[in-house]
Amino acid sequence: MTQAHAFLFPGFKLQAEQTLNETELPPSLTRHLKSLRINRDEPVSFLDGQGQIAEALCLSVKPYSFRVNSVLEIAPAKPAIHLLLSPPRRDTLSQTLSQAMEIGVSRISFLITEHNDYSQKERAPLVERSQRVLEASTEQCRAAHLPLLDEEWLRPSEALQALSGPAFFADEDLSREGLYGTQGPVVSLRDASVVTLLVGPEGGWSPAERTLISSHPRVHPLGLGPHILKVPTACVAALYQLQLLSRGPRS
Repeated sequence: MTQAHAFLFPGFKLQAEQTLNETELPPSLTRHLKSLRINRDEPVSFLDGQGQIAEALCLSVKPYSFRVNSVLEIAPAKPAIHLLLSPPRRDTLSQTLSQAMEIGVSRISFLITEHNDYSQKERAPLVERSQRVLEASTEQCRAAHLPLLDEEWLRPSEALQALSGPAFFADEDLSREGLYGTQGPVVSLRDASVVTLLVGPEGGWSPAERTLISSHPRVHPLGLGPHILKVPTACVAALYQLQLLSRGPRS
């Protein structure tokens, strides 16, 4: 059985048994419905990006109208994960963002690092493209929550000043030693509300950046094993480790 198409409908709360007419839909959503040739009696899902998934049925096509059959409210994951990312180039960034969204990142901020060569002129367009990638991935995965993407880029020093909870950074030194996870006392994130993950550029953190980050009292190094990982894979590996830590130590 083919799964119903999902459409992101930000900021619009729907109710069961509600009828939704084309005049209430954003023009971009109407064009998307037409491009996919949604037909009468075809089921669709509407996502508000803030936890609501509404299952609906197409009642008519010209103009479009829908009947909402059911509404599901999904609470955000805890702890929320804030990804601080030095963005790689082009397709690699799209893959990184899509996979981070699939795993459940709540917020993403881009970092300005020494080995990152995005110019000031490139940054705003990159955020716009990244927002579209996240929205498309949310629809493809039928995810209840759309990650927040910050417009402002931060230097590592600025990001560290804003930390309010535990944080981790992908540590090349631990990985070179073939080590996984955190070293030293067991870190539990079960009671944390927000956890931050810092992932550096393809060329790695500079010595000054690594010293700055590793010396922060809230930040823990995170080893990703002996293999050299590209940014998308490093993000996935680190995020899964944080999810394990959020469950607390085994009894």
